Amino acid sequence: MPTDTRSDPLELAPPLARATAGQLHLSGGAGTVHLSADTQPGIEAGTAPLCRLRFHGDPPRVHTDAGTVDVHYPHSAASRHERSAGIALNPQIPWSITLTGGLNRLCADLGGLALRAVEISGGSNRLDLRLPAPTGNVPVRISGGVNQLTLTRPKHVALVLRLTGGASHVSLDGQHLGHVGGHLRWTSHADGQPHRCYTLDLTGGANRVSLTLGTPA
Repeated sequence: MPTDTRSDPLELAPPLARATAGQLHLSGGAGTVHLSADTQPGIEAGTAPLCRLRFHGDPPRVHTDAGTVDVHYPHSAASRHERSAGIALNPQIPWSITLTGGLNRLCADLGGLALRAVEISGGSNRLDLRLPAPTGNVPVRISGGVNQLTLTRPKHVALVLRLTGGASHVSLDGQHLGHVGGHLRWTSHADGQPHRCYTLDLTGGANRVSLTLGTPA
C-alpha cells in the first residue's frame, strides 16, 4: 500500500474469509494505539470483517493474508507522535497480538476476545491493558522498558508475574511494594481455574506498575 500525506483518516476492513485464527503485527513505532474487539453490526451474522482499521497521521503499510494483519510504520521519529491507530479485532476467532518498535500510548480493552498471546517490545511510555477471561495459560510479554503499566484482568483470574530489570511504584492487587530491584516472581491469589490464567513477563525496567482485578468475567 503506498504511503501518502492525506489528512483524512485511512480506513480499512479486510474480509475474514476462511481465517480460523488471527495474528496482528504492528511494527515501526506508533504514537497512540487503541485496540478492542469489534462490536459493529455483522458480528453475530458472521459477516463482519477480519478487523477494522483506522489510521490518522502518517499512514502505515498494511498487508493482510490468511488471518494475519501486518501494519508497519516507517521509521520517522518526527511524525511518530502524530500517528494514531484504532484497531477492532473480530471476536469470532482467537488472536495473537505483537507490537514492536515502541509506543507512546496503548489503550487495549480486549474484553470479548480469545487471546493466545500478547507481546509488546521496543519501549513504551504508557500501557493500559484490560484483559478478557483467558481460555488457557496466556503469555503476556512486555520488554524494552515501560514508564507506566496498568493491567486489569477479570476477578477470580490468576496471574503470574515474572519481573526482570527492576521497577518502582509497584502495586500488585492492592499490595504496594514500592521499589523492586533485580528480579521478582509473584503469583496472585485467585479462586478460578488455575489452568486459565495469565503469565506476565516484564523485562527491561518499569517506572509505575499496577496489576488490578476488574469485574467477574
